[in-house]
Amino acid sequence: MKILLFILPLILVGCGHTPDKIVVDKLVYVNVECEDFGHITGIKPLPVVFVRGVDTEGYQVLGLRGDMYSNLSINSAETLRYIREQTKAIGYYEKCIEDHNSTQNEEGGP
Repeated sequence: MKILLFILPLILVGCGHTPDKIVVDKLVYVNVECEDFGHITGIKPLPVVFVRGVDTEGYQVLGLRGDMYSNLSINSAETLRYIREQTKAIGYYEKCIEDHNSTQNEEGGP
């Protein structure tokens, strides 16, 4: 019974709230022309193979040989490069759209 008395006001308060509707008269689609940012080279990961080992106390561990550690490092650097280039491309297109919108607002366009 106590639970019902606690939940009932929450339900009644939640049902009474309806958000205001925004009415849009008409939508106008305008093409935004941006120059191509260019091709971003993908990632071609090098193989990384973990090897099993036993430490001095007899516990089994996973490890990397020196060349595999280098491959892991190169893969990480390539991934970071790819993310940076993607971030630059996104920023470029965002700025292009902002410039287009500000030009349209100054000209009184759609």
